[in-house]
Amino acid sequence: GGFASPSTGLPYVTANYGSSQGHVAVCAHGLVFLKPLVFLPAAKIAAISCGRAGAATVRSFDLMVEMESPWGPVALREGAKPAKPPCFEFSNIPKDELPGIQKFVAEVLLPAREAQRKALAAAAG
Repeated sequence: GGFASPSTGLPYVTANYGSSQGHVAVCAHGLVFLKPLVFLPAAKIAAISCGRAGAATVRSFDLMVEMESPWGPVALREGAKPAKPPCFEFSNIPKDELPGIQKFVAEVLLPAREAQRKALAAAAG
């Protein structure tokens, strides 16, 4: 099954990306932020972590998604140093969404990421 918010039952949670308010949908294929549209494919995610989640007085948390390098269609010139892969931060996610997101990431997203990587490696030969 897909992700469902524990508080609303919807397949996404409210969040901010930079100064934009929108929604983050978490699925087996990756993460999608709506407004502006940002898609982070599961196979390219290096790490996912939660910030400010442990503070008792905080009502929201941040979801940080670090991408692998190389990232995007830009090829490196010979001898060029690879750029640091981007880290996307989705902030002000309501804290009551944390257990559902953590469970979905651990049980669905990360196993799907590994399956996608294996499929890509097999296709590449």
